[in-house]
Amino acid sequence: MKYNPANTALMIVTDVTETGQVFLDVIDEGPGIQPHELPRIFDKGFTGENGRIQNAANGLGLDLAKTVADKLGITLKVVKRKVQ
Repeated sequence: MKYNPANTALMIVTDVTETGQVFLDVIDEGPGIQPHELPRIFDKGFTGENGRIQNAANGLGLDLAKTVADKLGITLKVVKRKVQ
């Protein structure tokens, strides 16, 4: 979200499976994450290319989100998809 161009869409999609598993997808039109960066995005202090270019990241946001999610028993992951 931080790196989305102005006036772009944000879509939130929810789904509940028959077993009660809940999925929440947050889809934006930002520049995305480089595929080689995906394995490290939850590492404390990791700043991807977009954060370094804009000098706007400290590498703590996704680490904190993952820490809280883990404590709550929530699986947090990022899946890179092309919007169709």
